[in-house]
Amino acid sequence: MEITPITLENRSVINEFLMKHWYSTDMVVCGEKIDMTKSDGLAVFSHGKITALLTYRIKPDHTCEIISLDSLIENRGTATKLLQKVFDIARTNCQPIFNKQ
Repeated sequence: MEITPITLENRSVINEFLMKHWYSTDMVVCGEKIDMTKSDGLAVFSHGKITALLTYRIKPDHTCEIISLDSLIENRGTATKLLQKVFDIARTNCQPIFNKQ
């Protein structure tokens, strides 16, 4: 399983995935509207299609906030691997990580 960061090259595929699975590219988190087309994230692809996606943002106060997490194939540890990767990013670039459900 290869985890791929969201880039300009795969952004349109990511945005299509968000529309299909969330019916919007906007997400409201803690009363704030977030444009997920501008969010950082990590994806797992299989045969050119996204099988898992995690979006996050690093806020001005240097906290990392998970915005969305999708895993289309269950019981393979894909979501866990995405979370581990974003925790690594947060440890390097942020203060405490925050995930409000």
